[in-house]
Amino acid sequence: MIISTDELSKYFGKEVTPRQMKDQIMALLDEWKEKQPPEKKAELEK
Repeated sequence: MIISTDELSKYFGKEVTPRQMKDQIMALLDEWKEKQPPEKKAELEK
């Protein structure tokens, strides 16, 4: 999957680097995964 920096800039602004965007997205996905019910977490880890 590819998400362009143009698409992401509406969430991050123009001053944020692609690396900063990636780091933030990965941190948010980690948080989201931890909040999933146990059965969903097991499915995601396959």
